[in-house]
Amino acid sequence: MSQITTSISAVPGEPVVQTLTGNSGGAVPPTAGNINIVGSTGIVVTGNPGTSTLTISGATEAGTFTADSGSATPAAGVIVMKGGSNISTSGATNVVTYNVSGTTNHAVQIGNVGGSLTSLAVGTNGQVLIGSTGADPAFSTLTSTGGTIAFTPGAHTLNLETSGTVNTITGNTGGAISPTAGNINIVGSGAITVTGNPGTSTLTISGATDASSFPTDSGTAVPAAGALTIHGTHGLNTSGAGSTVTVAVNNTLTLGDLSVVGANNPALTITTGDIDIVAGNLVMPTTASASVGVIKFGADPYIQFFNGNTYVGDNAGNFVGTTANTGIGNNALSSNTSGSSNTAVGSGAVLGSLTSGQSNTALGGAALTSLLTGNANIGIGLQTGSAYTGSESNNILIGTAQIGTAAESNVIRLGLTSGGSAHTKAFIGGINGINVGSIANVATVASTGQIGSAVITAGTGITVTPGANTITIAASGTSNFTYTNVNTTPYVVLTTDEYISVDSSGGARTIQLPNAATSGRAYIIKDRTGSAATHNITVTTVGGAVNIDGATTYVMNNNYQAIQIIGNGSTYEIY
Repeated sequence: MSQITTSISAVPGEPVVQTLTGNSGGAVPPTAGNINIVGSTGIVVTGNPGTSTLTISGATEAGTFTADSGSATPAAGVIVMKGGSNISTSGATNVVTYNVSGTTNHAVQIGNVGGSLTSLAVGTNGQVLIGSTGADPAFSTLTSTGGTIAFTPGAHTLNLETSGTVNTITGNTGGAISPTAGNINIVGSGAITVTGNPGTSTLTISGATDASSFPTDSGTAVPAAGALTIHGTHGLNTSGAGSTVTVAVNNTLTLGDLSVVGANNPALTITTGDIDIVAGNLVMPTTASASVGVIKFGADPYIQFFNGNTYVGDNAGNFVGTTANTGIGNNALSSNTSGSSNTAVGSGAVLGSLTSGQSNTALGGAALTSLLTGNANIGIGLQTGSAYTGSESNNILIGTAQIGTAAESNVIRLGLTSGGSAHTKAFIGGINGINVGSIANVATVASTGQIGSAVITAGTGITVTPGANTITIAASGTSNFTYTNVNTTPYVVLTTDEYISVDSSGGARTIQLPNAATSGRAYIIKDRTGSAATHNITVTTVGGAVNIDGATTYVMNNNYQAIQIIGNGSTYEIY
């Protein structure tokens, strides 16, 4: 307790206080008859002569002391201050000092001057030093520790550490790395090399150097504070994500007559001038898709190239599974899935239904439009071959509306046969002067318009001589008749008969001429055996349908008699 001094006066007849004694320090006698009672720090002693009272105020004991864990209550007015794990306390005058223990593991040193942890034992682990300074820096004699962290401006922090270990090392990513057999490997990635020198206890990291400058087409850029900024100009914008810088057209980039328009999907526009490719190639993509190798002129039509196929126009052909096809016109070859070497020129689905046919050629709107799998057809003209709906092959059709006939093959059709007027003239060049060979063949035309050929043969007294560009037909100078011997009855005369020799010695005979009395067709009938007077020879027609000199029959009844008979187109005449 602090010294208390005040003045006590003697009253006659009353006892007088000789001394006052406090908690410590012994009895205090008065001086000049007075003892002063005064308050120390925080204590006030107030005297009231009127009531002979001393009032002491301002000092109150704390009921409890709250700590991080639990609370303490004074005992007999005293709180005991102790250190916990690795912490020690000391008291002097009115100060309680907390110190980190240097004799156990997990010591913490923060701002120590003079170094209370200067001689940690070998094997002491888990030290933390921050801001150690002074003539005898913290941990300056430490020789074997583990997991020590030291941040200090001093020149000797851990300068005697010879065999300590590192518990973990943590990089920017990936978490903490623990040592294996007391060692943590530090290796370089990519162009970075980490070189260790045991002699100097040095790890040298090399190989990764920031570029000092970046040359461009115009001028050189130099990084500032390790950073290089990339800007876009004249319609270009740049964006960065991760390690990638993307340059894209954000509106229109114009360089002379060359314009690139659009964002990330630019179109090439040439306002004037040409594109010249000198000693080089225009390379199209090599992967089949609906948009490979496209050159557009407006919305459509456009040109597409791939796998030997060339297509001009909207939906002019298919790339996948096909090769060497040429389609010009909207929807030409639009259904082709496996056919090759086909050529389609025109609009309105020229060869538009073809799926697998080969080597077809169609020129003209809707030519061969419904052909599916046929091969080697040629259709030239509007709607040529439009009647073909399956596998028709090897046909040639030329002429507008020469539609052909379904299921036919190996047919040639020239000129209009339906849907318009027939041609009235035909001129074919290159055939004059061609030798007809040893057989006189001539071209014929059937009533259906189909072209054929016939061989000219020589009849009696006629010769036929083929030559270069000529066929000569001439009389031989003699007449040879076709001789027919008749000894049966009735005998029907053939169209090839000319001279009919009749033997009636065995009985009467009947000769029946053809009912068609062809004009100018003549026959000779003769009684060869002289028997006609006895056995008559009757000349008539089949069924007696045609008259001979006004009668249905003519009777030969004179021996060795002969008659000549000729048709006039409707009846026969004897001359």
